[in-house]
Amino acid sequence: MGNAPATNVVVRSGERMTVTTPIQDAGTVDVVVTRPSGERAVLGRGYTNVAVTLTPDRTDPHAGDYVTVTWSASSGRAMDWIGLFAVGSPMMPWAEWGYEWQFTNGAVSGTWRVRPQEWLYPPGQYEFRYAVDGNLSGWAVHSVPVTIR
Repeated sequence: MGNAPATNVVVRSGERMTVTTPIQDAGTVDVVVTRPSGERAVLGRGYTNVAVTLTPDRTDPHAGDYVTVTWSASSGRAMDWIGLFAVGSPMMPWAEWGYEWQFTNGAVSGTWRVRPQEWLYPPGQYEFRYAVDGNLSGWAVHSVPVTIR
């Protein structure tokens, strides 16, 4: 797994921060926080990286055409889910951003066939996103863009 440092560190409170981690192999790692003074705190096995792939079968469908995404994850949780969202949109399942989604039900691989209708997905770029453990504020990975014509 290595000791690659996180980037984009944002301290949310005295007990909470968000960070971006580099791409790593799947597995559980220690979380080490070092203050500018050099003081360190370690949360043993505090973060689990889930390796995920999302591969759409087509990247240029017309509205109303079916698109199938094949996915795999290094570990499956009942609340993991896949959704189709506008590129650059927030991770909220509201209609104005495009939102079709389904739970993976703990499976570590599968396919999902979706038919983006124009009323919900006007022409533009979209991406499949995989969210871990019911997360609504971020995703583990996204697919290449799918351009709906």
